[in-house]
Amino acid sequence: MFLLRLLSRTRFVLGVFSLFFAAGCGRRVSDDECRELLDHYTVRLLKALDPRAPGAEIDRLRLEAQIRLAMRSGLASCGDRVSRRAFDCAMRAGTPDEIERCLL
Repeated sequence: MFLLRLLSRTRFVLGVFSLFFAAGCGRRVSDDECRELLDHYTVRLLKALDPRAPGAEIDRLRLEAQIRLAMRSGLASCGDRVSRRAFDCAMRAGTPDEIERCLL
């Protein structure tokens, strides 16, 4: 049950990030920073869903999110669409909701 909930949320994360990447503008964010942002959001979301989630499971789902986003070409356009200001705000954010507000 836990794994199914996390997998469906991972799909949601990918969809949300695709929208976020389409909404930004400003100074270019590097590909490494885009991956860092996805990791930050994924970890915050998974911990919000289940604060007791095992670290190995979070790591596995982070990697899965990276792979799925790369297959959708969302990560390739991230640097062109997420402004430096939005990125900095999102990386300081402590919750998924705060991250989403930064990127909208």
